Amino acid sequence: MFGPALPAAVFLEPPGVPLWREPAFGAVLLLMLALFGLHRLLARTMSDLFDGGRAARPSTVTGGGPRSALSAVRDAGRSTGFTGPGAEGFLRAVLVEVVTRGGGRAVLSRPGLHRLLDGLLEPPLLTLLACRLTVHEDAEEAAREVERGLSADGEEHLYWFLVSDRVAGPLPEHERLHVLLLGPWRRTREISSEGLWEGEAVPTLTVSEAVERLHLFGLTL
Repeated sequence: MFGPALPAAVFLEPPGVPLWREPAFGAVLLLMLALFGLHRLLARTMSDLFDGGRAARPSTVTGGGPRSALSAVRDAGRSTGFTGPGAEGFLRAVLVEVVTRGGGRAVLSRPGLHRLLDGLLEPPLLTLLACRLTVHEDAEEAAREVERGLSADGEEHLYWFLVSDRVAGPLPEHERLHVLLLGPWRRTREISSEGLWEGEAVPTLTVSEAVERLHLFGLTL
């Protein structure tokens, strides 16, 4: 009476289903796109934050914007004293540029660190930054580190910050050494409260601005 039963229709994906139709592949793709977008955003943010304080003043004050703190230091001479109400802010900007731009290595004593940054860099962060920032207990220990660095082969520039240390005797001279003193010296440059150096705008940073930039840079390491 009835013919042979027909097999039930079964809908199967043909062999070789495209990978893009797999749910897991879509999730991974979305995650990769999100991470790429986050990376681009962080890259732009870091570039702005680590620009040596260029955005710290309106363009009406700076003209075309302040020059790099490092370039100003290199033009000033290898051993220079900085005075004026903007001197500490300028030295903070130099320190941040040395660390974040990889322009060499900053060397300073622990009292100097407290003077410039109120001692607000925690030991774990100092450990992360050790290849670009070395902090020593006193000026004598920092001086020995400078001597070791200059005696080693290589092209690393050293930036020795003498901001809370009494200087007795001549300072070493070397093409890879830049000594920055807070206070008058044989060669002295004055930084005004507006961040002007002989009429030219240079970067300056407050303690909170410098600490924030160094903390954010530490997150990228």
